[in-house]
Amino acid sequence: LALVSSQAIGCNIVNIDAHDLAKGKPHLVLGLLWQIIRIGLFSHITLDSCPGLAGLLFDNERLEDLMKMSPEAILLRWVNHHLERAGISRRCTNFQSDIVDSEIYSHLLKQIAGNDADVNLDALRESDLQQRAEIMLQQAGKLNCRSFLTPQDVVNGVY
Repeated sequence: LALVSSQAIGCNIVNIDAHDLAKGKPHLVLGLLWQIIRIGLFSHITLDSCPGLAGLLFDNERLEDLMKMSPEAILLRWVNHHLERAGISRRCTNFQSDIVDSEIYSHLLKQIAGNDADVNLDALRESDLQQRAEIMLQQAGKLNCRSFLTPQDVVNGVY
């Protein structure tokens, strides 16, 4: 039932069956759980819940075009919009390999934080990716959005 329900909401059910869930195989159970969480979070990326999405339109693009995009594509556009506003030339094309160095996240946090949040780019001075991710997550904590990511998750490209 759990697998059928997960598949019905859009989870990719490959190489996992009821026996895997019953045995509690960590990598499979956590992978499925993360897909469910991700689908739930992305379901809130709508024009009704985020009216500011209209500001992401490109020239000659209609709101209908934007709303036909997947929630992940809209989120990528939002990230790149803020990177551009911050004067950063780098762009995010995916939420796996592009985030492992914490650079995009660091610039994004700095851009969306208010001046009184004291968010900085100190993470970018650190060459060790694990340490850099930890510093970036500390900055995210200043905005109360550290969530449940670990530095290792960032370095591994888990989003």
